[in-house]
Amino acid sequence: MDLGPTLGIRLSFTGAWYTSKIAHAGYKEVLMFRALADRGDLGCNYIDLVALEPNTSIGLHRHGPHDTEIYVIIQGIGEMTIEDETLVVTTGDVVVNPPNGTHGLVNVGKTLLKLVVIDVPVVHDSIS
Repeated sequence: MDLGPTLGIRLSFTGAWYTSKIAHAGYKEVLMFRALADRGDLGCNYIDLVALEPNTSIGLHRHGPHDTEIYVIIQGIGEMTIEDETLVVTTGDVVVNPPNGTHGLVNVGKTLLKLVVIDVPVVHDSIS
């Protein structure tokens, strides 16, 4: 039986091969694994697994008007800044960083902070 085109894709973070980099002029290098990139056909620009050692940060930064970045905290505790507000985030929290929004994250805990970052395109309806 032909079920037509595949509607999705299965990804795995198991055995993730991390690269290290300074993220948005943050403090110390973060570890990052890009599981998916440039797949607008799946409704997603990228999916990353990111790990921050204690006292490491993703610096304050802003994306453009065409994407929303979602942080899913899967381990640890951090301080997330969104615009002028700072809040504590921990395992299970989901933070939606809106288009043009300034945001950053610091690991304030004593253990590794891990999160999944999902960047999705924003479609602006045009009015004629």
